[in-house]
Amino acid sequence: MSIDYEKTGRYLDCFYKPNFEAISEDEIYKWDALQSFKSIRFLDGWYDEAEPFRSRFVEAIDSLENLLNGQQYYARNCLLDCAKLYPIVTKKALSDLFFTGRNVSDALTAMDAFESEMRRLISLYNGAEIYLKSFTGYRAAALLLFFMYPETYFFYKSKEYHAIKSLIGFEPDKSLSDFENCQVMSKEILEYVRKDNELCTWYEARRKQYEGIDPEYHLLIQDILWSTRYYDDTKPNGGRLLRGRDKTGKKWKVEIISNPSYTMPGVELTAKQGIDYEGIQRRNTELGLDGERFVLRYEEDRLRRLFPDDEAKRPQHVSVDNGDGLGFDILSFDEKGRKIYIEVKTTTKAYDTPFTLTEAEHIRSSVEKQQFYLYRVYNFKDGAGDIGITAGSMEKYCQRAVAYRVILKK
Repeated sequence: MSIDYEKTGRYLDCFYKPNFEAISEDEIYKWDALQSFKSIRFLDGWYDEAEPFRSRFVEAIDSLENLLNGQQYYARNCLLDCAKLYPIVTKKALSDLFFTGRNVSDALTAMDAFESEMRRLISLYNGAEIYLKSFTGYRAAALLLFFMYPETYFFYKSKEYHAIKSLIGFEPDKSLSDFENCQVMSKEILEYVRKDNELCTWYEARRKQYEGIDPEYHLLIQDILWSTRYYDDTKPNGGRLLRGRDKTGKKWKVEIISNPSYTMPGVELTAKQGIDYEGIQRRNTELGLDGERFVLRYEEDRLRRLFPDDEAKRPQHVSVDNGDGLGFDILSFDEKGRKIYIEVKTTTKAYDTPFTLTEAEHIRSSVEKQQFYLYRVYNFKDGAGDIGITAGSMEKYCQRAVAYRVILKK
Protein backbone atom coordinates (compact mmCIF):
# COMPACT_ATOMS: atom_id res chain seq x y z
CA MET A 1 0.00 0.00 0.00
CA SER A 2 1.68 3.23 -1.12
CA ILE A 3 -0.80 5.72 0.32
CA ASP A 4 -0.28 6.85 3.90
CA TYR A 5 -3.16 5.46 5.99
CA GLU A 6 -2.84 8.13 8.65
CA LYS A 7 -2.74 11.06 6.21
CA THR A 8 -5.55 9.61 4.11
CA GLY A 9 -7.76 9.13 7.17
CA ARG A 10 -6.98 12.62 8.42
CA TYR A 11 -7.93 14.22 5.09
CA LEU A 12 -11.17 12.26 4.85
CA ASP A 13 -12.19 12.74 8.49
CA CYS A 14 -11.14 16.36 8.92
CA PHE A 15 -12.04 17.81 5.52
CA TYR A 16 -13.85 15.59 3.04
CA LYS A 17 -16.47 13.97 5.27
CA PRO A 18 -17.50 17.21 7.07
CA ASN A 19 -17.99 18.72 3.62
CA PHE A 20 -19.39 15.63 1.90
CA GLU A 21 -22.84 17.07 1.18
CA ALA A 22 -21.58 20.37 -0.20
CA ILE A 23 -18.87 18.74 -2.34
CA SER A 24 -21.29 16.13 -3.68
CA GLU A 25 -23.75 18.86 -4.53
CA ASP A 26 -21.18 20.94 -6.39
CA GLU A 27 -19.93 17.91 -8.34
CA ILE A 28 -23.35 16.40 -9.14
CA TYR A 29 -23.12 17.65 -12.73
CA LYS A 30 -20.53 14.93 -13.42
CA TRP A 31 -23.15 12.31 -12.55
CA ASP A 32 -25.59 13.94 -14.93
CA ALA A 33 -22.89 14.17 -17.60
CA LEU A 34 -22.03 10.47 -17.26
CA GLN A 35 -25.67 9.46 -17.35
CA SER A 36 -26.25 11.47 -20.54
CA PHE A 37 -23.00 10.32 -22.15
CA LYS A 38 -23.79 6.65 -21.59
CA SER A 39 -27.23 7.06 -23.19
CA ILE A 40 -25.85 8.54 -26.43
CA ARG A 41 -24.46 5.72 -28.55
CA PHE A 42 -22.38 7.85 -30.91
CA LEU A 43 -20.18 4.92 -32.04
CA ASP A 44 -23.09 2.81 -33.27
CA GLY A 45 -23.27 1.98 -36.98
CA TRP A 46 -20.75 1.70 -39.76
CA TYR A 47 -17.84 4.08 -40.25
CA ASP A 48 -19.41 5.59 -43.37
CA GLU A 49 -22.47 6.91 -41.47
CA ALA A 50 -21.17 10.46 -41.17
CA GLU A 51 -24.27 12.45 -40.23
CA PRO A 52 -25.71 10.19 -37.51
CA PHE A 53 -22.29 10.08 -35.85
CA ARG A 54 -21.75 13.83 -36.13
CA SER A 55 -25.05 14.78 -34.51
CA ARG A 56 -24.81 12.13 -31.78
CA PHE A 57 -21.21 13.00 -30.96
CA VAL A 58 -21.99 16.70 -30.66
CA GLU A 59 -24.76 15.77 -28.23
CA ALA A 60 -22.44 13.49 -26.26
CA ILE A 61 -19.70 16.11 -25.96
CA ASP A 62 -22.22 18.77 -25.00
CA SER A 63 -23.28 16.53 -22.11
CA LEU A 64 -19.76 16.83 -20.70
CA GLU A 65 -20.30 20.57 -20.26
CA ASN A 66 -16.98 22.26 -19.50
CA LEU A 67 -15.00 19.19 -18.48
CA LEU A 68 -13.01 19.25 -21.71
CA ASN A 69 -12.36 22.98 -21.82
CA GLY A 70 -10.42 25.39 -19.66
CA GLN A 71 -8.10 28.35 -19.74
CA GLN A 72 -5.77 27.95 -22.71
CA TYR A 73 -7.21 24.49 -23.23
CA TYR A 74 -9.65 23.82 -26.05
CA ALA A 75 -10.04 20.05 -26.32
CA ARG A 76 -13.83 20.25 -26.53
CA ASN A 77 -13.67 22.75 -29.40
CA CYS A 78 -11.05 20.63 -31.15
CA LEU A 79 -13.12 17.47 -30.93
CA LEU A 80 -16.29 19.16 -32.11
CA ASP A 81 -14.56 20.81 -35.06
CA CYS A 82 -12.94 17.53 -36.08
CA ALA A 83 -16.28 15.71 -35.83
CA LYS A 84 -17.96 18.32 -38.02
CA LEU A 85 -15.19 18.57 -40.63
CA TYR A 86 -13.84 15.01 -40.64
CA PRO A 87 -16.60 12.84 -39.15
CA ILE A 88 -15.49 9.50 -40.57
CA VAL A 89 -11.85 9.82 -39.47
CA THR A 90 -12.85 11.23 -36.08
CA LYS A 91 -15.22 8.34 -35.50
CA LYS A 92 -12.47 5.89 -36.42
CA ALA A 93 -10.11 7.53 -33.90
CA LEU A 94 -12.78 7.37 -31.18
CA SER A 95 -13.59 3.76 -32.05
CA ASP A 96 -9.91 2.82 -31.77
CA LEU A 97 -9.75 4.55 -28.39
CA PHE A 98 -12.89 2.71 -27.30
CA PHE A 99 -11.79 -0.78 -28.41
CA THR A 100 -8.09 -0.52 -27.51
CA GLY A 101 -8.74 1.29 -24.24
CA ARG A 102 -11.03 -1.43 -22.88
CA ASN A 103 -7.88 -3.18 -21.64
CA VAL A 104 -6.12 -1.18 -18.92
CA SER A 105 -2.74 -2.50 -20.05
CA ASP A 106 -3.31 -0.87 -23.45
CA ALA A 107 -4.59 2.48 -22.13
CA LEU A 108 -1.41 4.47 -22.81
CA THR A 109 -1.16 3.07 -26.33
CA ALA A 110 -4.79 3.96 -26.98
CA MET A 111 -4.38 7.50 -25.65
CA ASP A 112 -1.17 8.10 -27.58
CA ALA A 113 -2.77 6.97 -30.84
CA PHE A 114 -5.89 9.05 -30.23
CA GLU A 115 -3.94 12.22 -29.44
CA SER A 116 -1.66 11.74 -32.45
CA GLU A 117 -4.60 11.32 -34.82
CA MET A 118 -6.52 14.27 -33.40
CA ARG A 119 -3.49 16.54 -33.65
CA ARG A 120 -3.07 15.47 -37.28
CA LEU A 121 -6.68 16.41 -38.03
CA ILE A 122 -6.40 19.69 -36.16
CA SER A 123 -3.41 20.70 -38.27
CA LEU A 124 -5.48 20.38 -41.45
CA TYR A 125 -7.77 23.34 -40.92
CA ASN A 126 -7.43 27.09 -40.42
CA GLY A 127 -7.00 28.37 -36.90
CA ALA A 128 -5.20 25.21 -35.89
CA GLU A 129 -2.26 26.96 -34.23
CA ILE A 130 -4.05 27.81 -30.99
CA TYR A 131 -5.63 24.36 -30.85
CA LEU A 132 -2.33 22.56 -31.44
CA LYS A 133 -0.70 24.60 -28.70
CA SER A 134 -3.39 23.68 -26.20
CA PHE A 135 -4.15 20.09 -27.23
CA THR A 136 -1.34 18.43 -25.27
CA GLY A 137 -1.12 15.63 -22.75
CA TYR A 138 -3.63 12.87 -22.05
CA ARG A 139 -6.41 15.00 -20.66
CA ALA A 140 -9.02 14.59 -23.42
CA ALA A 141 -8.27 10.91 -24.06
CA ALA A 142 -8.15 10.10 -20.34
CA LEU A 143 -11.47 11.82 -19.69
CA LEU A 144 -13.12 10.06 -22.63
CA LEU A 145 -11.83 6.70 -21.39
CA PHE A 146 -13.31 7.41 -17.97
CA PHE A 147 -16.69 8.20 -19.51
CA MET A 148 -16.50 5.19 -21.82
CA TYR A 149 -15.49 2.81 -18.99
CA PRO A 150 -16.40 4.42 -15.63
CA GLU A 151 -16.26 1.03 -13.94
CA THR A 152 -12.66 0.50 -15.12
CA TYR A 153 -10.91 3.87 -15.05
CA PHE A 154 -10.71 6.65 -12.52
CA PHE A 155 -11.13 10.30 -13.42
CA TYR A 156 -7.80 11.91 -14.25
CA LYS A 157 -6.72 15.53 -14.19
CA SER A 158 -3.09 16.30 -13.43
CA LYS A 159 -3.76 19.27 -11.12
CA GLU A 160 -6.07 17.29 -8.83
CA TYR A 161 -3.80 14.24 -8.91
CA HIS A 162 -0.76 16.21 -7.75
CA ALA A 163 -2.76 18.02 -5.08
CA ILE A 164 -4.28 14.91 -3.51
CA LYS A 165 -1.13 12.79 -3.62
CA SER A 166 0.69 15.21 -1.32
CA LEU A 167 -2.26 15.39 1.08
CA ILE A 168 -2.55 11.62 1.49
CA GLY A 169 1.15 10.80 1.26
CA PHE A 170 1.01 8.82 -1.98
CA GLU A 171 4.44 7.73 -3.25
CA PRO A 172 4.28 7.39 -7.06
CA ASP A 173 6.14 4.72 -8.97
CA LYS A 174 8.76 6.58 -11.01
CA SER A 175 8.57 3.98 -13.78
CA LEU A 176 4.89 4.87 -14.42
CA SER A 177 3.27 7.91 -16.03
CA ASP A 178 1.20 10.35 -13.98
CA PHE A 179 -1.94 8.85 -15.50
CA GLU A 180 -0.93 5.34 -14.46
CA ASN A 181 0.07 6.48 -10.98
CA CYS A 182 -3.26 8.27 -10.61
CA GLN A 183 -5.08 5.03 -11.44
CA VAL A 184 -3.00 3.12 -8.86
CA MET A 185 -3.50 5.80 -6.21
CA SER A 186 -7.25 5.99 -6.87
CA LYS A 187 -7.60 2.22 -6.54
CA GLU A 188 -5.80 2.33 -3.20
CA ILE A 189 -8.03 5.18 -1.97
CA LEU A 190 -11.04 3.10 -3.01
CA GLU A 191 -9.80 0.11 -1.01
CA TYR A 192 -9.40 2.37 2.01
CA VAL A 193 -12.79 4.07 1.56
CA ARG A 194 -14.68 0.76 1.26
CA LYS A 195 -13.78 0.10 4.90
CA ASP A 196 -15.39 3.38 5.98
CA ASN A 197 -18.98 2.32 6.66
CA GLU A 198 -20.13 5.84 7.45
CA LEU A 199 -18.91 7.30 4.17
CA CYS A 200 -20.21 4.34 2.14
CA THR A 201 -23.64 4.68 3.76
CA TRP A 202 -23.81 8.35 2.81
CA TYR A 203 -22.72 7.54 -0.72
CA GLU A 204 -25.36 4.85 -1.19
CA ALA A 205 -28.07 7.52 -1.15
CA ARG A 206 -26.46 9.17 -4.17
CA ARG A 207 -25.98 5.87 -5.99
CA LYS A 208 -29.67 5.05 -5.63
CA GLN A 209 -30.55 8.29 -7.45
CA TYR A 210 -28.36 7.23 -10.38
CA GLU A 211 -28.92 3.50 -10.58
CA GLY A 212 -26.24 1.70 -12.53
CA ILE A 213 -24.11 4.80 -13.11
CA ASP A 214 -21.35 4.11 -10.59
CA PRO A 215 -21.26 0.40 -9.76
CA GLU A 216 -17.64 0.43 -8.58
CA TYR A 217 -17.60 3.68 -6.54
CA HIS A 218 -15.26 5.36 -9.04
CA LEU A 219 -17.24 8.60 -8.99
CA LEU A 220 -16.83 8.72 -5.23
CA ILE A 221 -13.07 8.63 -5.69
CA GLN A 222 -13.37 11.29 -8.36
CA ASP A 223 -15.19 13.51 -5.86
CA ILE A 224 -12.42 12.94 -3.31
CA LEU A 225 -9.75 13.88 -5.86
CA TRP A 226 -11.78 16.89 -6.97
CA SER A 227 -12.31 18.03 -3.37
CA THR A 228 -8.76 19.43 -3.26
CA ARG A 229 -9.98 22.46 -5.22
CA TYR A 230 -11.91 23.48 -2.10
CA TYR A 231 -9.08 22.74 0.31
CA ASP A 232 -7.27 25.71 1.85
CA ASP A 233 -4.00 24.72 3.51
CA THR A 234 -3.81 28.09 5.29
CA LYS A 235 -6.84 27.21 7.44
CA PRO A 236 -7.29 24.58 10.16
CA ASN A 237 -8.35 21.25 8.63
CA GLY A 238 -8.30 22.89 5.20
CA GLY A 239 -11.26 25.14 5.99
CA ARG A 240 -14.88 24.20 5.84
CA LEU A 241 -17.36 24.42 3.00
CA LEU A 242 -20.93 25.56 3.36
CA ARG A 243 -23.61 23.02 4.03
CA GLY A 244 -25.40 21.79 0.92
CA ARG A 245 -28.74 23.10 -0.23
CA ASP A 246 -31.82 22.00 1.66
CA LYS A 247 -32.81 18.36 1.21
CA THR A 248 -36.02 19.31 -0.61
CA GLY A 249 -33.88 20.22 -3.59
CA LYS A 250 -35.13 23.81 -3.64
CA LYS A 251 -32.60 26.23 -5.05
CA TRP A 252 -33.43 29.89 -5.53
CA LYS A 253 -35.60 32.32 -7.37
CA VAL A 254 -33.60 35.40 -8.30
CA GLU A 255 -34.99 38.71 -9.52
CA ILE A 256 -33.04 41.73 -10.71
CA ILE A 257 -34.95 44.66 -9.18
CA SER A 258 -33.30 47.67 -10.77
CA ASN A 259 -35.40 50.41 -9.18
CA PRO A 260 -37.55 49.07 -6.35
CA SER A 261 -40.37 51.20 -5.01
CA TYR A 262 -40.16 52.02 -1.33
CA THR A 263 -42.04 53.62 1.54
CA MET A 264 -40.35 55.34 4.45
CA PRO A 265 -41.54 53.66 7.67
CA GLY A 266 -43.44 55.71 10.23
CA VAL A 267 -42.12 56.48 13.71
CA GLU A 268 -43.30 54.27 16.58
CA LEU A 269 -43.03 55.76 20.07
CA THR A 270 -44.71 53.08 22.13
CA ALA A 271 -43.58 51.33 25.28
CA LYS A 272 -42.67 47.64 24.95
CA GLN A 273 -42.15 45.26 27.85
CA GLY A 274 -40.97 41.70 28.23
CA ILE A 275 -38.93 41.69 25.04
CA ASP A 276 -35.88 39.43 24.91
CA TYR A 277 -33.63 41.82 23.02
CA GLU A 278 -30.56 39.64 23.55
CA GLY A 279 -32.34 36.61 22.12
CA ILE A 280 -33.67 38.62 19.17
CA GLN A 281 -30.18 39.92 18.45
CA ARG A 282 -28.73 36.41 18.59
CA ARG A 283 -31.38 34.98 16.25
CA ASN A 284 -30.99 37.89 13.83
CA THR A 285 -27.24 37.34 13.77
CA GLU A 286 -27.71 33.64 13.00
CA LEU A 287 -30.32 34.44 10.35
CA GLY A 288 -28.05 37.00 8.76
CA LEU A 289 -25.14 34.56 8.62
CA ASP A 290 -27.33 31.82 7.13
CA GLY A 291 -28.56 34.28 4.50
CA GLU A 292 -24.99 35.23 3.61
CA ARG A 293 -24.09 31.56 3.24
CA PHE A 294 -27.11 31.07 0.99
CA VAL A 295 -25.99 33.94 -1.25
CA LEU A 296 -22.43 32.60 -1.19
CA ARG A 297 -23.71 29.28 -2.56
CA TYR A 298 -25.65 31.12 -5.26
CA GLU A 299 -22.59 33.17 -6.24
CA GLU A 300 -20.38 30.06 -6.22
CA ASP A 301 -22.84 28.34 -8.56
CA ARG A 302 -23.09 31.39 -10.84
CA LEU A 303 -19.33 31.93 -11.07
CA ARG A 304 -18.61 28.26 -11.72
CA ARG A 305 -20.88 28.49 -14.76
CA LEU A 306 -19.25 31.73 -15.94
CA PHE A 307 -15.63 30.82 -15.14
CA PRO A 308 -15.50 27.02 -14.73
CA ASP A 309 -11.72 26.73 -14.72
CA ASP A 310 -10.71 30.00 -13.08
CA GLU A 311 -10.44 29.29 -9.37
CA ALA A 312 -9.50 32.93 -8.76
CA LYS A 313 -13.05 33.89 -9.80
CA ARG A 314 -14.79 32.58 -6.70
CA PRO A 315 -16.78 34.53 -4.07
CA GLN A 316 -15.19 35.42 -0.75
CA HIS A 317 -17.12 35.64 2.52
CA VAL A 318 -15.32 38.78 3.73
CA SER A 319 -17.65 39.47 6.66
CA VAL A 320 -16.52 36.12 8.12
CA ASP A 321 -12.93 35.99 6.86
CA ASN A 322 -12.07 39.65 7.54
CA GLY A 323 -14.81 40.77 9.94
CA ASP A 324 -17.60 43.32 9.74
CA GLY A 325 -17.09 46.99 9.03
CA LEU A 326 -16.13 46.93 5.34
CA GLY A 327 -19.66 47.82 4.27
CA PHE A 328 -20.32 44.58 2.40
CA ASP A 329 -20.51 40.85 3.14
CA ILE A 330 -19.32 39.08 0.00
CA LEU A 331 -16.69 39.95 -2.60
CA SER A 332 -17.66 38.47 -5.96
CA PHE A 333 -17.37 39.10 -9.71
CA ASP A 334 -19.70 40.17 -12.51
CA GLU A 335 -20.00 38.42 -15.87
CA LYS A 336 -16.96 40.33 -17.19
CA GLY A 337 -14.78 39.28 -14.28
CA ARG A 338 -14.87 42.65 -12.47
CA LYS A 339 -15.08 42.80 -8.68
CA ILE A 340 -18.46 43.49 -7.11
CA TYR A 341 -19.40 44.17 -3.48
CA ILE A 342 -22.47 42.37 -2.15
CA GLU A 343 -24.36 43.33 0.98
CA VAL A 344 -26.87 40.68 2.11
CA LYS A 345 -30.05 41.46 4.04
CA THR A 346 -32.12 38.45 5.07
CA THR A 347 -35.67 37.98 6.32
CA THR A 348 -37.99 35.04 6.79
CA LYS A 349 -40.81 37.35 5.74
CA ALA A 350 -41.76 39.16 2.52
CA TYR A 351 -39.45 41.18 0.26
CA ASP A 352 -40.80 44.52 1.56
CA THR A 353 -40.02 43.81 5.23
CA PRO A 354 -38.01 46.82 6.54
CA PHE A 355 -34.33 46.41 7.36
CA THR A 356 -31.49 48.64 8.53
CA LEU A 357 -28.35 49.67 6.68
CA THR A 358 -25.22 50.62 8.60
CA GLU A 359 -23.23 53.77 7.93
CA ALA A 360 -20.39 51.68 6.48
CA GLU A 361 -22.80 49.92 4.11
CA HIS A 362 -24.34 53.24 3.12
CA ILE A 363 -20.92 54.75 2.39
CA ARG A 364 -19.74 51.68 0.47
CA SER A 365 -22.86 51.78 -1.74
CA SER A 366 -22.24 55.46 -2.52
CA VAL A 367 -18.50 55.27 -3.11
CA GLU A 368 -18.65 51.99 -5.08
CA LYS A 369 -22.05 52.55 -6.69
CA GLN A 370 -20.95 50.96 -9.98
CA GLN A 371 -19.91 47.80 -8.14
CA PHE A 372 -22.29 47.65 -5.17
CA TYR A 373 -25.19 45.18 -5.05
CA LEU A 374 -27.81 44.66 -2.37
CA TYR A 375 -29.03 41.06 -2.23
CA ARG A 376 -32.36 41.02 -0.40
CA VAL A 377 -32.95 37.43 0.73
CA TYR A 378 -36.60 36.87 1.64
CA ASN A 379 -39.04 34.00 2.31
CA PHE A 380 -35.96 32.37 3.85
CA LYS A 381 -36.51 29.02 5.54
CA ASP A 382 -34.43 25.88 6.06
CA GLY A 383 -31.47 27.28 4.17
CA ALA A 384 -33.36 28.33 1.03
CA GLY A 385 -35.31 31.36 -0.12
CA ASP A 386 -35.69 34.01 -2.81
CA ILE A 387 -33.29 36.78 -3.79
CA GLY A 388 -34.03 40.29 -5.02
CA ILE A 389 -30.95 42.09 -6.40
CA THR A 390 -30.62 45.88 -6.55
CA ALA A 391 -27.50 47.56 -7.91
CA GLY A 392 -26.03 50.93 -7.06
CA SER A 393 -26.19 53.48 -4.28
CA MET A 394 -28.64 53.01 -1.43
CA GLU A 395 -28.75 56.79 -0.86
CA LYS A 396 -32.36 57.39 -1.85
CA TYR A 397 -33.59 54.52 0.33
CA CYS A 398 -31.85 55.84 3.48
CA GLN A 399 -33.74 59.01 4.41
CA ARG A 400 -34.44 58.42 8.10
CA ALA A 401 -31.87 57.51 10.72
CA VAL A 402 -32.88 54.90 13.28
CA ALA A 403 -29.79 55.44 15.45
CA TYR A 404 -27.33 58.25 16.09
CA ARG A 405 -23.67 58.26 17.07
CA VAL A 406 -23.15 60.45 20.12
CA ILE A 407 -19.90 61.53 21.83
CA LEU A 408 -20.24 63.34 25.16
CA LYS A 409 -17.34 65.25 26.68
CA LYS A 410 -17.01 67.00 30.00
